[in-house]
Amino acid sequence: MLLLRAAMSECSYQSSLASYYDGQMPPETARDLERHVPTCAACAAELKALSRISRLLETARPEAIRPDELARVHQAVHEIDDRGVLRLVIGLSGIAASILIISAAWLYDGPRPPVNVVVRPSVPEQAWERMASSGPMVDQPTGAPVTGTAIKDTTDWMIVGMGGEHGNR
Repeated sequence: MLLLRAAMSECSYQSSLASYYDGQMPPETARDLERHVPTCAACAAELKALSRISRLLETARPEAIRPDELARVHQAVHEIDDRGVLRLVIGLSGIAASILIISAAWLYDGPRPPVNVVVRPSVPEQAWERMASSGPMVDQPTGAPVTGTAIKDTTDWMIVGMGGEHGNR
């Protein structure tokens, strides 16, 4: 049998025998094959084997399947379906987790937009600004009234400190 298969694998008609036997081959190609078969022992043997298998299948009468066998077949089909869906869900979950981890890492360590920092020279705070923003000071500047911020003397002092004239309001 092994020798027959080896000889047949060398024949170019090997792939056409089943379609010829089933009657699915174009008429011109079928005529070529019919001329070839008497000259090729491997093809002739293969056609005999196909004929024998076909007759066995025609005469075979399968028994009716019992309910318990049918239930086992249905159960096996459902288990295969469930495992396939479960595999798909696990695979998609793994892909989604990978995308989430990669995206988070990219966002954390990825490119950052340029920061435009405008540096302005600092102007030293003047005494009147300190007093206006914080009320009475511990270290009062020279000439500042001791009484606090909400009186006329303090206001005049701040106006003079800002470059205004004394007593003009």
